[in-house]
Amino acid sequence: MHAFLRRIGLLITGFAAGAAAALAALAVAQERPGRLAVSDMERIGTVMQRIRESFVREETDRRLVDACLGGMAAGIDPDSEYLDADAMRDLQSSSPSLGGTGFELRFHESERMPVVVGTLDGSPAALGGVQAGDLIEQIDGVAVRGRSLVQVVRMLRGPVGSTASLHLLRSIEGRRDRVTVTLTRAILRAQTVRSRRTEDGLLHVRVSQFQERTGSDFGSTLARELREAPPRGIVLDLRGNSGGLLDVAVGVASAFLPPQALVMRMNGRGEEANKEWRATPRDYQRFGDDFLRNVPAQSRTLPMVVLVDRWTAAGAELVAGALKDHHRARIIGEPTYGRGSIQTLFTLPDRTALKLTTSHWATPGGRLIHNQGIEVDVHVPGRPGTPGAEDAAMAAAVRLLEAR
Repeated sequence: MHAFLRRIGLLITGFAAGAAAALAALAVAQERPGRLAVSDMERIGTVMQRIRESFVREETDRRLVDACLGGMAAGIDPDSEYLDADAMRDLQSSSPSLGGTGFELRFHESERMPVVVGTLDGSPAALGGVQAGDLIEQIDGVAVRGRSLVQVVRMLRGPVGSTASLHLLRSIEGRRDRVTVTLTRAILRAQTVRSRRTEDGLLHVRVSQFQERTGSDFGSTLARELREAPPRGIVLDLRGNSGGLLDVAVGVASAFLPPQALVMRMNGRGEEANKEWRATPRDYQRFGDDFLRNVPAQSRTLPMVVLVDRWTAAGAELVAGALKDHHRARIIGEPTYGRGSIQTLFTLPDRTALKLTTSHWATPGGRLIHNQGIEVDVHVPGRPGTPGAEDAAMAAAVRLLEAR
């Protein structure tokens, strides 16, 4: 999600005396600084000292501090994480020699493994058959249970053209199967916006993720399609869309809403974490010109349906929720994933960072989405599993729009 970058400091306040030096306090600088109780300092120091003395292998103090911070972030929220210096280098790397696989992960708390929540259309993961809901058990023969998402992503990245062998756990009709796939890493330039005309005269627009280029691609696609021949209705397909950039998601929703309409509300503790996002260029346009400037006004009035499924998450839920609350579109499919949180990246002085959940968002009608999701108007389970299979949700959309 879109991050508001702020700098915060990591203050190490001292070390407790004892048989050996022990960590006494770790506190993140805040607007209202607090102090750790002496008993908490002693507990942290005791654990660190016990690890130094008794752990099966010797660990540096730096690794212990990183592990402490990582556990602190992950322990309060599965979407928050501490990024050590290596993770920050990976995040900032623009090396053309490094490739990826093209899926988004989330940490599955009960399984203690990463779960795939979405794949990018045309990516190695999508072409290789990776599916939303797959649990990653091994990467190149190395078990990943208990590893952080940062560590897993680092294992998945590598030189362009190299391969990654994944052992997946996949639930199929109530049973769990092991699936092995081999993916060839690539530079990810997948197309996130696709459109087609149906035999029924409808415009079907699929948005698979909200990336930096998605806004301009979406705006130009919608403008071209509406100018060529006005469709009888629009089907916006957000199935499997795991989210992405917040402002781009706001822009996609804005294409179908009246100017200045409320798109979503953020609810958090700080000033930056409490704001309203509206259908206006200043809220969805970060770079260049307004990417919706050439979209005809009829995009706001044509009959419309939104397709979602259980892996529709984050920014895609934002779009569906806004269109539902404004009675702009009917929602067809399955109740969505329920990830309505926003993370902020706080950079630390030692080239590390803290990605922290700083707010939850609500639909225009005030409904919180986190861990709840968007309810559908017409329930149609699943997505077409094989090429040529009937798309039941799309068929339901056609019937609904024909009846209007």
